[in-house]
Amino acid sequence: MKVTKNLIMCIAVFISANSYGLGSVGVGTIKTMQNAYGDRWVINTNGDAINPDNCASNIISLRNTNAQYKEVFSLLLSAYVSAKPVNIFVNGCDEHGYKIFSFIHTGWNQ
Repeated sequence: MKVTKNLIMCIAVFISANSYGLGSVGVGTIKTMQNAYGDRWVINTNGDAINPDNCASNIISLRNTNAQYKEVFSLLLSAYVSAKPVNIFVNGCDEHGYKIFSFIHTGWNQ
């Protein structure tokens, strides 16, 4: 019974994550960061460049309207300067065809 319950929970999480298009762009270091359009930073990584939402561009967009914009920007900048690997997750495409930043996972071993 416990195994069935856990299996159903795993399937539900997998289906709900995919229904929103949330996905990883792959583990890698940040190759470039650039301020764009006056309201966002655009980011390129040297990872697998996975494009879970089939956006027109493989660029990641971090808008200044993100609830944790300052904290995330600081983390991204630190990872960029130190060349530490990150795993960025995205959710959807913006009006420029960039992948929309959702969250970041750090601490990957090299």
